[in-house]
Amino acid sequence: QNRREDVTFTPRIGSFDVQMFLSFIQADAYEPLTVEAVIYFIDDKNAAAQIASESTADAKSAEVLTNVLVGGPFRPGQLFDLIDSLGIVISTSKDDLINKVLAASTDLPQATYGEGYWGDHWDY
Repeated sequence: QNRREDVTFTPRIGSFDVQMFLSFIQADAYEPLTVEAVIYFIDDKNAAAQIASESTADAKSAEVLTNVLVGGPFRPGQLFDLIDSLGIVISTSKDDLINKVLAASTDLPQATYGEGYWGDHWDY
């Protein structure tokens, strides 16, 4: 319920929060109590390779970045930490890189289930 003002303060968020919260609804109203950061993944190795080749300075960096992008789910901060720790040389801005990566990614909302209900929050 603390996100009710997100669209007011950040209009570009659009329906993201609504879609995310609706994805957590269960028939028994036993929804998660903590919403975690969204994770992203890329299933299409060709799309990942294209992004990597357009965004890196050398073939080795492109290969490593491709493997990172298709290697499993990630959060943007984790992606940049891996880029730094693996010595991937990017030839574009981080903003441009993350925009390309997220455009090719599927997002997966994450939550932690605990004790309690918040099905009644729709009432106030």
